[in-house]
Amino acid sequence: VAIGGEQTGIYPQTSPGGWNVIGRTPRRLFDPEQAPPALLQAGDCVRFHPITRAEFETLAG
Repeated sequence: VAIGGEQTGIYPQTSPGGWNVIGRTPRRLFDPEQAPPALLQAGDCVRFHPITRAEFETLAG
């Protein structure tokens, strides 16, 4: 999860992007086996909140 100006983005993988990385998400945002394959749709409102390492590992599966 990173901030660039007035936007927040979620990188799909580790990569140089120039934005300020502020955290990680345990959620899989794209899964071609699911319908729909994308967890988020255009216009969705997302809130981020801190979780513990144990919560991260549980949510990551």
